[in-house]
Amino acid sequence: KVTDEYLRLMRACWTQEPAEFNGSHYRLPPVSALPKPRQKNGIPIWTGGHTDAALRRAGELADGWHPIGMRAPAMLYQAEYAERAAIVHGWARKAGRDPKSITLSFRVPLDLAPKRAKPEGGNRLLFRGTAAEVIEDIRSYQALGVTHFVFDLAPQDLRGALGLIDRFAEDVRPKTLRAQK
Repeated sequence: KVTDEYLRLMRACWTQEPAEFNGSHYRLPPVSALPKPRQKNGIPIWTGGHTDAALRRAGELADGWHPIGMRAPAMLYQAEYAERAAIVHGWARKAGRDPKSITLSFRVPLDLAPKRAKPEGGNRLLFRGTAAEVIEDIRSYQALGVTHFVFDLAPQDLRGALGLIDRFAEDVRPKTLRAQK
């Protein structure tokens, strides 16, 4: 409930003049909060989380749902991601919002195998493998409605991280771009 109020308070400051808020936890007398953001409804707010409260909050109040996956406690494989996104969209409908107005994103670890590496047999962690495998992973989440990815790079050193970024830009990104609407 406190986080819900934070979000409502920020929206009030961004969209009202003067801004005023009376919640259970926070109260704001009429004040001027300038400059206002350029966006009509204020700066887009993306929320994360996997709990029932977090999914409700994303559907009712947020402009985007940004969960972290591929690590415990929520791996968020495709079926689980789709299930949770459907819950977010259900809360949006209950709040009178268009579910399609909520951006779906995903934060995951990323590592690309060397260019000449062959796909490994057996179980593979998603977003870790050959360029072709990572492309398929990205496309599988794009099919669920994910439009933005944030990658935690596996290499911890600067040279390795920059190399991974270059490989991704060259071998993966061009094959996963969606046409701009």
